[in-house]
Amino acid sequence: MQSQRAQSQSAMAKPQTLKRSGVIAAILWMLFVGGLTIQGFAPRLEIQHRAFIMPEGLIEHTKDIRPDLIVQRERAMQWASGLCTLGGALALAFWYRRPLAEALQLKKFPN
Repeated sequence: MQSQRAQSQSAMAKPQTLKRSGVIAAILWMLFVGGLTIQGFAPRLEIQHRAFIMPEGLIEHTKDIRPDLIVQRERAMQWASGLCTLGGALALAFWYRRPLAEALQLKKFPN
């Protein structure tokens, strides 16, 4: 009687576990893709003759231009992109470690 109850509980827990693991994997992929998106769409500072070239849109809209804030924002975007991309890639490698190890024909990890 108890073994039947345990089997039915484990059968009910499997869909929830699969659903949860799918959500976690989707979040990890979104983190990785988010980092690549930040890198792809972040504005770039151009440097010519050892000087920054200010974006035209910035010059037209403001009277006071602060290059230190522009550089600070650029650095923050690069850090955010790097952290999201690297963190997402490492998390995905950990999440898919068993299939990756099997694909690379390394020793199997214990379940």
